[in-house]
Amino acid sequence: RRMAQFVAAALLLLLCGVLAVFLTFRLERPCGCATDSQEPSIPPRGVPEKLQQPQSAQRLPIAMLTVPYGNITNGKYLLWEHEEGRAYIDGGFRYYNGSLVVPRKGFYRVFLQTLYEIDTSHFVGKHFLVLSSFVTVYQQSYNEDRPLLTAEDTVFCNDYKKDNVDYVKKSLFTSGTFKLDTNDKLHVTSSHPDFMPKNEYQSFFGAQLVFD
Repeated sequence: RRMAQFVAAALLLLLCGVLAVFLTFRLERPCGCATDSQEPSIPPRGVPEKLQQPQSAQRLPIAMLTVPYGNITNGKYLLWEHEEGRAYIDGGFRYYNGSLVVPRKGFYRVFLQTLYEIDTSHFVGKHFLVLSSFVTVYQQSYNEDRPLLTAEDTVFCNDYKKDNVDYVKKSLFTSGTFKLDTNDKLHVTSSHPDFMPKNEYQSFFGAQLVFD
């Protein structure tokens, strides 16, 4: 009986020793947390690369065109400066020969400002003069220009004749948001392009993607 008690006590001491070693090992390494040499995270499969990029890395389609210093028309369309001065195009927009080409499908804010400077000598024999500026869009599905924006003002000539005014200035502005398709072409026409001063701060035209 005394031998059995001795064996039981020895087994109990051995068990306590094993438990102490195990607890010491667990305290030194509490979990399988990653060390300083972590591997870089890998994007989940199936997520498009475009969505993985930060928003700032995505180029926003935007265009700002200004009145040119040279020829202002090509047939019925107004011509624009797209590289010099305050003019620029980005995000896939293209410009050539009066056409601003939409880079991708989406909703775009389109805007136009035209300033007219009229010599009052043109008022002789006239009661009024109607100034108009238009933005149109050429879509392949329609195969023709369709109206988008119109700005219009009427100058009553007699109001200026009696004041002996040499020049009259009128500024027209219009803007709106429209759904446009890839490769749609935006154009501008004017009732009196010869009255537009060649100043980039006074007459400009452009578009900007609002959302897809």
